[in-house]
Amino acid sequence: MASQSDTLAFALSEADIKAMLDLLRGRSPKDLYREARIVLTVELERRRLKAPPAEIRLARDAFEALPLEVQELLRRTVSS
Repeated sequence: MASQSDTLAFALSEADIKAMLDLLRGRSPKDLYREARIVLTVELERRRLKAPPAEIRLARDAFEALPLEVQELLRRTVSS
């Protein structure tokens, strides 16, 4: 289990999630971004089903593996 400092939390709008998934689409190697892609996709689907927005939580190593442009978008939305 990751410690609190090893987990990052983000408050994202639906538009932010879609933009990040678009940036990740087609990137290789796909396994490098698997955790982020799954977390973002699940949250987007929850919202499409009218669930209230939830925080996006990523392990620090999953965050650090993301392309720089995705990291920059996420840094602007850090909630804790």
